Amino acid sequence: MDYFPTLILFFEGGVRNDYRLREGRVEFRINEGKWRILDDSELRLHFRFHTEVARWLIKHQTEVSLSYFLCA
Repeated sequence: MDYFPTLILFFEGGVRNDYRLREGRVEFRINEGKWRILDDSELRLHFRFHTEVARWLIKHQTEVSLSYFLCA
């Protein structure tokens, strides 16, 4: 079984957001739904607002190319 670096965020109302790094891409799902790849504009928003997701991605920057987003 492969291990993918994962971030899990919990919100009011029982909402759970999962993020994972897989094959150099950032994937996202809500409440254990279907995974989807975050697009460039979504990633830029995380970095613009210094979200927990952005901080997590910076810690894992050796696994995904973030230079484009860090300079945007």
